[in-house]
Amino acid sequence: MRSIFMGTLRFRTAAAVTAFAASHGVMAQSSVTLYGVADDSLTYVSNRGGHSSIAMSSGGRGSSKWGFVGTEDLGGGVSAFFRMENGFDINSGQLGNNGRLFGRQAFVGLSSPYGTIQLGRTYDLIVTYLNPNAASVRFGGGLMSHAGDADNIYGTYPISNALKFETPILAGTTFGVIYAPGGTAGSFAANSIYEVGVKGTQGNFSFAAAYSHVDNPAVTLWDSSASAVAGGSFSNPLSNRMYSGYASAKSYSVGAVSLGYALGQASIGLIVSDTRYADVVPTATTPLAGTHFLRNAEFNFLYQLTPALLLGAGADYTEGENSHYWQANSSVQYLLSKMTYVYAIAVYQRASGIDSTGKPAVANLYGQTASTSPNDIGVRVGVRHSF
Repeated sequence: MRSIFMGTLRFRTAAAVTAFAASHGVMAQSSVTLYGVADDSLTYVSNRGGHSSIAMSSGGRGSSKWGFVGTEDLGGGVSAFFRMENGFDINSGQLGNNGRLFGRQAFVGLSSPYGTIQLGRTYDLIVTYLNPNAASVRFGGGLMSHAGDADNIYGTYPISNALKFETPILAGTTFGVIYAPGGTAGSFAANSIYEVGVKGTQGNFSFAAAYSHVDNPAVTLWDSSASAVAGGSFSNPLSNRMYSGYASAKSYSVGAVSLGYALGQASIGLIVSDTRYADVVPTATTPLAGTHFLRNAEFNFLYQLTPALLLGAGADYTEGENSHYWQANSSVQYLLSKMTYVYAIAVYQRASGIDSTGKPAVANLYGQTASTSPNDIGVRVGVRHSF
């Protein structure tokens, strides 16, 4: 009897769902797509903690990842959408983004002729608006990030608990705003994030500008387990010496502008950013109190020599109060198909002055152990496949 009853229930439920879908079929069209990237490389570093090294590096040209993206037409120009995106290490199989299943992106939203709103974990406007003109995204991967990605233009740290709104494209221009409430009772600003930005295209030019402000970034953005207490111990969530000494800052802000220009087979990118670490709390791992900055300027050039061969080059300069970092970048990419290419990347970095830890500045390439000298060279060769 139970099997007959359950079979009848399933039949009626399926029939009801089919009838509902048929009655709404004109306006309810939906799709879900699985996508991903498998990227692996071999990396040589001339000075990694005092010794040269050769090691496998997942995501040499950009993170290995997979995800789902979906949309549903709700009618009247309104649609629902979602994205769930996972980052992983292709060599070990481990999850990226501090062990999160969908640590890169996880959001749902609605779009309409009046704009788009989304809720969840997402990349900030500094990333999505400016990095299309950055060498790290155009042809270099993480090794070409600005000063260890201090300004987050490469997208090392997505934002959790975010509310994001973007206008429709108006005269080639889009405006955006993000707010992530801290959820702290009695304090509206505590552990919160807010951002504003603009991007657009005019003929052969592209442009973008954005400003981001993060309260208590150690916990809010960098995944520290606890806020810093003056004079106490502090488990520093940052490892790059260019800015790890500022990890206990009470706030972190970035203002940046970018400009791109394309003509024929050639294109250029220019980015200027100012990163501020305000009111650093002195601890055992962050000895320099006060407010500190890192200013960055980047110029890059990309040329498509043949339909399959792309050449990239650029220069990057970062300045702190007492530190300076020069970086030269170059890259070659060869397309084997629409979905697969091989690449070779070379980066040279030179440091001078005193870094954020109060010690003589040393080269510290993104994702690598700091050099023991002012100079470092990174060379990476790999293959990248998209699906």
